Order: sequence, then C-alpha cells, then structure tokens
Amino acid sequence: MAFFKRIERLRGVLANNANLLKGSGIIFSVKMLLAGVGFISTMLITRYSSSQADVGSYFFILSLLALLSTVARGGFDNVTTRFVAMANKDKSTDKLLLVTRFIFKRVLLYTLIGCGVAFLIFTIVKNEQEQSFYVGLTLFFTVLFLNINTFFVQCFQGVKKITSYAIFNGLSRGVFFILLLCSIPFLNKFSLFQLVIFNCISYVISASAGAFFWKKIWASKKQLTVDDANRVTLANEERHQIVQSAYTLWGTSILAILMANSAPLILGLYANSEQVALMGTALRIGLLLSFILTAINGVLSPQFAELSSTLDHQSTKNLQALYRTSTGLMLAITLPLLVMILIFSEWLMGLFGEDYLVGANVLRIIVCGYFIKVLVGSVGQLLVMTGHEKLQRRSLALSVSLLLVLLILLSPLGALGGAMAIFLAVALNNLLGLFYVRKYLNISLF
Repeated sequence: MAFFKRIERLRGVLANNANLLKGSGIIFSVKMLLAGVGFISTMLITRYSSSQADVGSYFFILSLLALLSTVARGGFDNVTTRFVAMANKDKSTDKLLLVTRFIFKRVLLYTLIGCGVAFLIFTIVKNEQEQSFYVGLTLFFTVLFLNINTFFVQCFQGVKKITSYAIFNGLSRGVFFILLLCSIPFLNKFSLFQLVIFNCISYVISASAGAFFWKKIWASKKQLTVDDANRVTLANEERHQIVQSAYTLWGTSILAILMANSAPLILGLYANSEQVALMGTALRIGLLLSFILTAINGVLSPQFAELSSTLDHQSTKNLQALYRTSTGLMLAITLPLLVMILIFSEWLMGLFGEDYLVGANVLRIIVCGYFIKVLVGSVGQLLVMTGHEKLQRRSLALSVSLLLVLLILLSPLGALGGAMAIFLAVALNNLLGLFYVRKYLNISLF
C-alpha cells in the first residue's frame, strides 16, 4: 500500500510540475514578446521625444500613475485572485459571480473617489499651466481604465485562464507600441502630453477588451438568472473576510509600488530629469529578469491559494515542493540572461542613444538586485496567498523605509545612487520574506 501511495503522490507532483511548466511557458512567451515590444517602445520614446528631460518627466509620470492607481484600488485588486481562485475551486458559479461583483463595485468606487481627489489636487497645483486641466483629465481616465483592466486580469488569473491572463496583463503595452509606431510618420517629435494621451488610449482599449472576453468566459459558466443574481448576496462573514484582507493588502500593495517606483519619483524631486531618464531606462531593461518571476507567479498564485485553503501537513509539503520546483526553474532560466545583461550593459544602454551610455553601471546594479528576487523565489506570493499578508506588509514596510532613506541620502549620486538604494532594499525585502516563510509556514528553500 505504501508503495502505491508513493507512486500516486509522484504522479501528482509530476502533474503539478507539468501544469506549472505549461502555464509558465505561456506567460513567459507572451511576457518576452511584450518585453521586446516595451524595449522598442522605450527606444522610440528616447529617440523621438523632444528632449531627454521630457523622457525623464514621462517616466516620472508613469511612476506617479502606478502609485495613484494602486492607492485608488483600495487593495481590492489584490484579493481578487485569491478569492476568485477559492470560489473557482469549489466549482460554485453562483459564488464566483457574487465575489467578482462585490469586488468590482468596490474597485470602481474607490478608483472614482481616488481619481477625483487626485484630479482636483493636480489642477489646483498646476493651475498656472494652460494644459493642466486636460493633462489632469487624461490622467483621471488613465487610472480609471488601468484599474478596471487590472481587475479583469486578476479574474483571469483566479480562474486559471492563463493565456488570457498573460495577454491582457500586457495588452496595453502592445497598443501603446502600435500608437507610437503609427504616429512617427505624422509627428516629428513626441511631446510629453502626446505620450500621456497614448498611454491613456492604450488602457481604454485594453480594459474594454478584457471586459468583453471576461463576459464571454462568464457566459459559459453562468447559472443564475438575472433576477436571481439581483436577489442573492454574499454572506456577511465572507464580505468581512474580503474587506479585511483587502485593507491589509492595500498597505502591502502601496508599499510594493513604492518599492518599484520610488527611485524615479525621488530622483525627480532631488535630481534632474536626465538622471530620471537614465534610471527609468535601466529599470525597464532590468525588468527582463523579473518577467520570469512574474510569469511563474501567474501560475503559482491560484495554486498557492487552493493548497492553503486546507493547510495541513500534506498541503504544507505540497506547497514546499511547488515553491522549490518553481524557484529552481526561475534560476535556470534567469542566470544566463543575467550574465548577458552584465556583459553587454553598455551596448544595451547605448541603444537608447549616446547620452544613456553612462547608465551601464546603473543597469548592472539594478539587475543584480532583481536577481536576488529570483534566487529566493516567490516568497511574497506565498505569504499573501496563504493568508500571511501582514508579514509581507511588515517586510515591505522595513524595506521601503530603508529605500526612501537611502534614496534621499544617495540622491547626489543621481541614478547610480538610486540603483544602490534599490539593490539594498530589494535584498532586505526578499531575505526577510525567506525568513518569514521558513518561520511561519515551516517551508524551506533547501
């Protein structure tokens, strides 16, 4: 009997790894395609913008948008994957409808409130510029449709529609690239406002397409009639659980976005736009490493959530096996890419123009920081999807605090100082996550 149990367990592990490899392969392929598109888009922006200062200002605005959209979602985007995955596991179409409807209403409400306040502040602060009203209005709609798109992306992930998740997670970048490419024959140089407009249009198209395809998926699952759907609601306990988890993750997501975007923001305040341009360009190349982590996380998140719903001894062993396998896979794929970027850093930065050659060391430091994330694996997702959001928030709070202090202290060094700050903060965040996973989940990497 023991022999047959071992054989059955081995089959389960192989099946899980096959699904992991297949799903990760789909996401990774789409991510790499979109990474190439994003790389070329950045080249077009740097070469066809009016000035390097405009490029720096645009990267500053992108970081600001990322922060604003995260704050405006109220943390409800982060709970979508987890609770949709749990409802999907139970094969309860009714519950799936109620969960998605409950979360979407709150994402929309929080976004409208957040965008409205930000719009008023922006137009008041920038009232000396004639275009301030139109720029503020454009940013309002950008954040609105960005958050709607994010909600549907998380829904696709929760129901394990991996291809849809991968496509809609990066569709806006593809649309933005097409807009840039098509406008070059008609525009001699890109103005900052034109780039902001293109960014807004890309999210409008992406969110609309995501809503359309989610509706098609939902049509195949739908069991409730319209009248029934209007009558039934989630139990108060389930609502409370979603809201509490969202509020906890709200702080976590704000800290995470600060971790990813503080460098361009702080440099935009304490250094010049040229240094922001160097930092923004290096970060976008460095993201090639994190795409592997993102690709595998896209498959792991719902699996982590499902396994943690009954966290007994066997589930813990399965979680550990999944964690170790995925980390080994990420390391095998990422190491050659790291070596190539370290060797060809000057050539890569030079693709964006001669003014960017001085950012080669900035790029090297940043990719080493991202490589640490790959070395420790998906510790953040593991903590969040197993209900340990507060531990992830604590880790990020300490890391972001270190990052902000170092960015201010090292700002005289410009982009190079920013890269050093990022490296140290990323290292602290991921090593703390590794410690928490070992201590509280009893899951080790080795």
